[in-house]
Amino acid sequence: FSPNPFLFNFKDCTVHVVRRMSDDKISEVYTLEKHPHRQEDFLSYCQEFNFGNGQSAGNEMLASDGSFAKYLKHREEDMGKDGVNLLKQMLGACLIPYAPRIFILVGDSNSGKSTMLYLMSRLVGVNNFSSVDPSNADRFAWEPAIGKLLNICTELDHHTPLRENTLKQIRDRVPIVIPRKGIKDIQGCLPPIHAYASNAIPRSLEGNSGALNKRITIIKLAHIESAYSSIIDLGGAIWLGDPRGVIEAAFEGLMSLIEGGFKYLETNATRESIEEWQLESDPVQQFLREIETGEFKIKKSLKKPRRNVAYRDGK
Repeated sequence: FSPNPFLFNFKDCTVHVVRRMSDDKISEVYTLEKHPHRQEDFLSYCQEFNFGNGQSAGNEMLASDGSFAKYLKHREEDMGKDGVNLLKQMLGACLIPYAPRIFILVGDSNSGKSTMLYLMSRLVGVNNFSSVDPSNADRFAWEPAIGKLLNICTELDHHTPLRENTLKQIRDRVPIVIPRKGIKDIQGCLPPIHAYASNAIPRSLEGNSGALNKRITIIKLAHIESAYSSIIDLGGAIWLGDPRGVIEAAFEGLMSLIEGGFKYLETNATRESIEEWQLESDPVQQFLREIETGEFKIKKSLKKPRRNVAYRDGK
């Protein structure tokens, strides 16, 4: 009930992720190998396009009106090149979700959160993603995520604390018991890639332990959708007009991940967001920060304490 973390099917081949030690025996090196489809690989999913030579070759027949490149250009004005490259890595992780990650997209309405989540869902395929709210405490909540590559939540309630114990198990790839309603429970891994959209950074009870630093990337998106106000479904419009552009950007992000040893980019904005998130979830750190900045003030009440009043007739 868990996808193979080393094999990924495309229309024209099966891609194998090969990991080996570098020549200096200090770091790991990753390469991709293409092999014909084989029944013994036992892969029950397939991307809707070709892998080609690693640069999306073989997808030339797909439409490309340049709309996604234009969209990323708008994003670059606000996020910079590093921010756009991180978005490309997020898309690339959907092609080969070898390195588990939780992406939290934060922004006001019409900031493009749902647009990115829709494009991610199309990259993995309509049958290979689930939509489970990670703050859902229902014991059967994760049943729809069994065997999926991606889990998205388009409206994450930032007032409800995230369930850290569950989120930590995403990166560990350790099979867990997933209850199923009316059916025997199974053991399986949660989807390797998660993407959540929220109007603000969600609450967490983890504190400042740093346990989620290697598991979560927080991306803040500014409001740029005014340029596309006439389009009701921007994600659908981009995929319809420029699927090849989205796939090529995803392949570019995938190659960046491979060259970096499947480590996601960490920009100044993402570091600041993680620090802000940890500070908000740690009352002790908030107290110390307020003392350092002089924001903490002791207020003394000048009112006299209220005396007890005796009532007649036992009232």
